[in-house]
Amino acid sequence: MKTLTFIRQSRPEQGGFNDQAINADGLKVCARTWPNPFQHSTGKTCQQAYGAMVPGIYPAVFMANHPRFGRCFEIAGGGEIPCEWDNVNHGGRPVMSEVFNHHGETDEWSGSAGCLTVKASQALAWFAGYADGEAVTIDLQEVAA
Repeated sequence: MKTLTFIRQSRPEQGGFNDQAINADGLKVCARTWPNPFQHSTGKTCQQAYGAMVPGIYPAVFMANHPRFGRCFEIAGGGEIPCEWDNVNHGGRPVMSEVFNHHGETDEWSGSAGCLTVKASQALAWFAGYADGEAVTIDLQEVAA
């Protein structure tokens, strides 16, 4: 089974794609492992509005035509996974669900409420070569500060 490695090198309040993702073939792309740094509609910080994945190893499945994201990986079957902080979207519990690896809205903005994202301009290469329904492992690592 192929492994997709995400390396968290940034902090949640930083914008942009300052993390890295590496696929099983060694392709490296710019990634974001945090949600958007703030919520546009309210100005709330990401910690007040969204969840963020805890580093770890997660199962995922490639989806060739997701209704919202197109080509993406669904993490843990869309079920609950651990969250870095208490998540208002889950009754204040430190969990999150419906998490994906998808392309960013643009090369500067992830457009994500907690998913692992890759730069829009690098998405075609990142999601190439997978069959619909193909299982992979996602390994989210954090560089020690």
